[in-house]
Amino acid sequence: MSERSQRKVSMLLCCIVGWVVAILMFVVAIYAITTRPSAGRLFSVVHSKRASTSDKVAALCGIGALRDAKSATELVGLLKSDDVVIRASAATALIAIGKPAVPELIKLIEAAQQMPIISTADMIPMGAPESAAAYALVGIGKDALLELMRMLQSKEHRIWYSAAQIISRIGKDALPMLTKAFTETKDTAYSNNIAFTIGLMGDVAERALIDTYRAVSDQIKRVQLLSQFGSIKNPSKDTLELLFKAAEDSTTASTALSALGQTRHPEAIRFLVSKLKSEDPLIRSNAAVALGIAGAKEAVPQLIELLKDEKAAVGAANALGALRDTRAVKPLIELLRKKTPASMHAAYALSSLGAREAVSALAATLKEVKGSKEHVSLRIACIIALGQLRATEAKPVIEEMLNDPDQMVREHAKRVLDELSR
Repeated sequence: MSERSQRKVSMLLCCIVGWVVAILMFVVAIYAITTRPSAGRLFSVVHSKRASTSDKVAALCGIGALRDAKSATELVGLLKSDDVVIRASAATALIAIGKPAVPELIKLIEAAQQMPIISTADMIPMGAPESAAAYALVGIGKDALLELMRMLQSKEHRIWYSAAQIISRIGKDALPMLTKAFTETKDTAYSNNIAFTIGLMGDVAERALIDTYRAVSDQIKRVQLLSQFGSIKNPSKDTLELLFKAAEDSTTASTALSALGQTRHPEAIRFLVSKLKSEDPLIRSNAAVALGIAGAKEAVPQLIELLKDEKAAVGAANALGALRDTRAVKPLIELLRKKTPASMHAAYALSSLGAREAVSALAATLKEVKGSKEHVSLRIACIIALGQLRATEAKPVIEEMLNDPDQMVREHAKRVLDELSR
């Protein structure tokens, strides 16, 4: 046989083999389609009392594989199952269905009386139905964002906060939509909800926070974003410089200082300590509070010194109460005895410190300001502090407050006396 003839025979054989394979594949496809179980048949297995849990799970996996949007409503219903395994499997099937399942999942969360509990994006939904629905929405991801952004506009805290939690677990994929909506909206409540959502993402959202802050000029929006920088636990140089600059502006200073404290970064703490000597008393006070938030015990000596500053003593007292350093007990007792507006905060700080040595000073101060219209808040603070310190020896002076002209003082005295009598 000639070479040309052999080539013709080879080509013919290839064509025949190709057609045979195509026909076989067509037959297999027809068989698969005709024998594939319908969603209805699979749901009947799920609802069967005779079927084992493994069979039900397999059926739910099959329903997810079908990706039939019509199955979403029934699957969402299964999120209310008492069987945790069924609930988890139904959520997984809803993730497979994807975008068509989103409206039904949103309805479940909006109708729930409580907010979903979701810790991480890969958690198993073992809690309430709304928690399982939230898990499914996190799994669906970007395709759920439009509906979740609508939820984020709600005026009801339970609804918008639920959306914020879910969106934050979706993570960086949600940031472009969030920052765009934040920049464009004129609704202050909505922009605040968006900023909060971005803040929930922590370090993941750092770049988005910086860029969005620089892109907006509205002062309210800037403050909303600044309040979220504290969620960044490993702030970059850009973040620190942005916060340092914002701390120099009177309109953003208090928020920027608080955010710096929340970061607990060494450079932030050094900056805050330097601000204790600011010419602005409000800056001094806010810097002190921020140091308390930062847990900066290295700043205790400077904060104790600041207690002498009448215009910043409130912030210093609050910070020392938060830091719970015993070095502050005596200076706080001295501030308490002065009966200034900051003395109330000194009383609360002493109770936070668990300073039993302050009991006599608290009782004496309470007795000294008895009936005074000027010192109602100080009396209440002393009563509460004595209660927290379990100062049973102060019961006689607290009992005198049962006849106080102020109702709030009387109520606090009664409550503390009841607690001390238990």
